[in-house]
Parts: sequence; C-alpha cells; structure tokens
Amino acid sequence: MNNLHRRKRPLAALVGAGLLASGLAGVTALNQAAVSAAPAAPAGECPVAFPAAALASGDSVTGLTVARGTTPASFTGEVLGVVKDGIAAGVDMIIADLSSPDIDAAGGIWAGMSGSPVHAADGRLIGAVSYGLSWGPSKVAGITPYEHMDDLHRGQSARSNVSLRGSLAGTVAGAAGVSKDQAARGMTRLQVPMSATGIDPARIAKVADRPWIRSPRSAGAAVGSVGREAIVAGGNLGASVSSGTVTYSGVGTVTSVCQGSVVGFGHPLAYMGQTSAALHPAEAVYVQEDSANTPFKVANLGAPVGVIDNDRLAGISGVLGPVPDGTTISSTSRYGNRSFSGTSTVTVPLYAPEVVWMHNATTNDRAVDGWAKGNGLVSWTITGTDEKGAPFTLERTDRHPAGWDLASEAVGEAPDLLWQLQRLSGVEVDSVESDITLSQSTARLRVAGVEQRAKGKWVKVRGPVVAKAGKKMVLRVVLKNAKQTVRRKVSLVVPRRFKGTSTPAWVRGGRRHYGDWSNDSVAALKEYVAKSARNDQAVLVLGRGDDDRAVPEAVTPAAPSIVVGQQRIRVVIR
Repeated sequence: MNNLHRRKRPLAALVGAGLLASGLAGVTALNQAAVSAAPAAPAGECPVAFPAAALASGDSVTGLTVARGTTPASFTGEVLGVVKDGIAAGVDMIIADLSSPDIDAAGGIWAGMSGSPVHAADGRLIGAVSYGLSWGPSKVAGITPYEHMDDLHRGQSARSNVSLRGSLAGTVAGAAGVSKDQAARGMTRLQVPMSATGIDPARIAKVADRPWIRSPRSAGAAVGSVGREAIVAGGNLGASVSSGTVTYSGVGTVTSVCQGSVVGFGHPLAYMGQTSAALHPAEAVYVQEDSANTPFKVANLGAPVGVIDNDRLAGISGVLGPVPDGTTISSTSRYGNRSFSGTSTVTVPLYAPEVVWMHNATTNDRAVDGWAKGNGLVSWTITGTDEKGAPFTLERTDRHPAGWDLASEAVGEAPDLLWQLQRLSGVEVDSVESDITLSQSTARLRVAGVEQRAKGKWVKVRGPVVAKAGKKMVLRVVLKNAKQTVRRKVSLVVPRRFKGTSTPAWVRGGRRHYGDWSNDSVAALKEYVAKSARNDQAVLVLGRGDDDRAVPEAVTPAAPSIVVGQQRIRVVIR
C-alpha cells in the first residue's frame, strides 16, 4: 500500500506542537443556505499565484468563504500593506481589510475562515486568510501568500504572533477602528483548539497532567451526509486525527483544489509535518459572534474523502481519494443493566493514547449516564507489530477505584502503555480493545494481618518470621472490610545473600501506575506488564530497598475487591 495512505506509522515518528486548529466543530444540524460565490479557478484547473511583492496599498481583492452550509459566498476587501517576513523568514504577510454581510454580522473574520482564498482583480490567487488582530474581533485579516502554499514541504518554524509597526500599524488601526497601540499588538493565527466528540472537556482537565493529553476544549463534530463535492475553493475543510465514537478534528477552509490535491488553512493544524490525518468535507452550522475574542465557525464533518499528508507552516495539504488506514479503538462498557459499545479509528498515532482515554471515558459515560462513585473492572488488549515486524499482543485486567467519576477514572492503563510504546522506533499498533464493567460499589479490602504456618496451622504473625536462605517462604495475607474476610497466599524464594540477616518486609495493597520508562523494547514492556501487581492484589516486598532491582517481590492471587493499606513484618533469615 502507498505509504501516503497508511495510518499505522511508527508511533515514535510523529511529533506535534500545540493544537492550532482552524475552526470549532459542533454537533448541531442546520439546512444549507444558498449563497452566491465569487469567481474562482474552474474545477480541475490549478490556480495561478499572484506575487505578494506586486501588491500595493489600496489594491482591491475578492474572496470566498462559508458561514452557513457548504456553498461559498463572496467577500471583498482592500490591501492595507505587506509585512516583510511577517510569517517566517522569506514568507511575507499580506494585510487586508475585508467585508461581506457575513463578516459584518459576525463583527469580523472568524476562526474557521482560515484558508479562505483571496484573489486579485485579474483572478490570480493572492493567498489565504489565516491571521486576525490579536486583541479581539476585527475585519482586518492577515493573508498567507499562495506562492508559499502551493509547495508545503519547507518545514520552517512557525510564528504565533506578528508585530505591526510604524505607518502600517496606523493604517490597520484606522481600518479596524481601534487605537494604534491595539493594532501594534499584531496578528495571531485564527485558531480554535481541536475539538472532540463524546467527552466533556471538564473531564479532560482532570488528567491534564498526563504527558499524552492535548486537551481539546470544546465539543466535537458529528459525521453528517455532506460529501466530496463540497471540497471546493472557499468551501469548508475538515481534518481529523480520529473519527467514530471519538471524532477529534478541526475545521477551516479550502484555499484551492488542483487535480485532486487540496490546500487549505494558511497555517498549521498541529504542525506535524508529514502526517496521516483524514480529510473531510464539512457543513457550516453558523458563525458564533464573540465580542471579546475572535468569532468562530461551528460545523459538522462529512465522512472522510482523502488524506491530509502535510501539516506545514503555510497550511495543510491533502489528496482526494483513498482514506488513511488507522488503529482501531473499541470498547464495551457495562453498568448494571445498561451497556454501550463504540469504535473509533485513529489515523495519527501520536494521538492514540489520548483517543483511547477519551473513547473509554465516552463509552463509560454512556453506560453510567451521570456522575457516580464506584469501581471498574477493566480488561484491555493491544495488538500490533514490534520493532522487528513480528506481531505482538499486550493484555491486562485490573480494578480501578473512582472517587468522583466512574466514566473518566475507570479507563485502565492502556493510554499510559501506548505512550510508552510511542518511544519505541518501528512499533505499529493495530488495535486497542477494552471490556469494562462498572459498579456502584466502593468496597475496599484492607491489609489486616499476615499469617504463617506453624505446627500444621495458620497463625497470625506476632513476632519475627523465620526463613531459610535459598528456600521458599510462604505467608498468607489477611484482607478485611466490614462485610468479609479474604485470605491469599504469597510466596517467594529468599535470596542466599540475605543469610544471617534480620530483614524488614512489607505487605501492601498492589495499586501501582505505569511509570517505568526504562523498558526499551516491546518484549521488556510485555514482561513489565505481566509482573506488575494489580490493584486487587497484595504485594510482599522483602529487603531494605537499597537496590530496588535486587529486592525480591511477590504478589498474591487477585481478590474480589481493590486492596489498600500495608503492614510491616521482620524476617530472620538463617
């Protein structure tokens, strides 16, 4: 298969900056409004770039964008000036004052307008609307020159702010109706964080300290019926890193379509360079006014119709046709007599850990249908190919406590494990499957004592335990709560180097989180997962802990509830 259309790329190969999407994706439906369109290159013809150096203050421009539905409407404008190297070294920024009934109604240009094509009087393509004044809503736009957008393989560093100085600041201030000081604050990308369906942003905030979270701060896009025919210059353009139960996406505008190749946005989505996001048409619901900040577009995505293969300084580009492959994320969540199943497809591996967390939290939420305390029993299986191309399977079952929200707390360790897999060059993940049973029970079993065998009976340890070096030491852990008592055996071979010592030992609840970054292969990570104690097990640790790698450790069989607490005993070794 052509690598351009593969989604199962090596997990360590993609690095993303902050999420700089071009629009807010929403879930409301609206009938398409019929609007007129300005002239553009005929279908199938590639636009001709108008050089920024040939522009002069006062030049008239026209453009295309969508505020509602899928049909582009025209806007007009006037060039105010050009900022030398305003976007990056060798990439100027064109400043223009724009107007149309939609722009006037919204109070200015909007997030989601990024990529809207701007034409010169002779029909040549000047560039794409992509920046707005940093202080709030304004009709003054920063335009990325199209002469740099038709080649998106430069990989230069992007700027998030462009200063305006001298006479140009005064010109912009007059056009925007603001002070020169406000205008001098400069231009920033028209940006709205990427949005995700199914997950409450408040829940994401609870795990914001995780290294894999990128925190979409808005509700996401439903997949509607709009099709490939809506991918036209000035039309809506969506890009997603996952779709399905969790659609994680941003929406902007198409700048040009040239023989099946699509260019848009005029600035990065997440500055991922070569990538494998899905390309979507979209239907705009409306443009939300915002008196304090930039207005923003709300839109619904259509099904994918191609691949976004480049996410660069001057914009994003893609190809209409086959959609990217992806990692399949699936889960079933049960809560009493309620259950919910879902499937998402992640096309950009960098986002797999976050999507797994959001996906499982979403199916949990649909099963619980509210905020609740409790416990979750989570089983997950990850399949893929390792560094040598051999298939692998990682799997685990564990219990997870939820002190405030079952949906977001009982998701399992799969996101953390995927984050560790991303460090391993050449690893590809095919699927992540979870089976989750949620309960209102908040029961815990506490380590209440330790027993040893004496004269054919199990008796409570009240003094030192006597053990032999090189031999197996067998103990029994007593676990209790108000309603039950559970006993579990635990054993380990006492190292010979401990002979003649009096050594402390601890029996504790097995709760542990993935955080050992020393695993340098899939095989090592698989061994680590297999040996890690579950939350419903008790752990026996023998030794002072001066060298953690050498301290023996053993775990009990699983108990019917999460185990908490610990006890210390002393072991005399002969």
